[in-house]
Amino acid sequence: MPILNSNLSKKWIRAFFDCEGWVYCKTHQNRSIGLDSVNEKGIDQIINSLNKFGIKVKKRKIKNRNIFRILIYGKDNLVKFKKEVGFFHPDKKKKLNKTIEDYVKTLWSFPKGKLKRKRFVRDLLIQKIRIKKPLYLRIISKEKQNLEEVKKSLFNYYNILSKIKKQKNGRGFIYYEISINKRDYVEKLIKEKIVSDFIKRK
Repeated sequence: MPILNSNLSKKWIRAFFDCEGWVYCKTHQNRSIGLDSVNEKGIDQIINSLNKFGIKVKKRKIKNRNIFRILIYGKDNLVKFKKEVGFFHPDKKKKLNKTIEDYVKTLWSFPKGKLKRKRFVRDLLIQKIRIKKPLYLRIISKEKQNLEEVKKSLFNYYNILSKIKKQKNGRGFIYYEISINKRDYVEKLIKEKIVSDFIKRK
């Protein structure tokens, strides 16, 4: 990659992504912009330039091949790429727009009335609780706000204390997790028929 000022650098990267890059979208699951090259030094220079524009990039080496891949994940990064670099290629430009639109705000709508809210929370717990191992329950969400509401409801309705932790998966996606791992708390949820009693027998 030649030494260029910021404006020319954007144009050069745009042209390179037009030729060698792609946009991938698996609805509500995986969205990314990617690019492959055998030139690792060139890949590193592109990553450095994208970082200067505030775009975070993941670099990987393709297994058993002398090919390097860069991937751009996350709505904020895709929006920044569109704003700072973008595509000339009409199909890729269109697909990037659709990929950004594929993101939805996944906030849970908690009712205001006490009884309605309690029913809603109970149904939500039945649906969302995952059993990681005996006496270890968890609920996950991309939105921290969702779990803050669940945490308050667990205490108000079931006198259960819980913690919210920030987590990151293998692809670098951030999500949040509530964990419940005390026997007394798990038994309360079993008594309320929110969690199956087979856990108790483990």
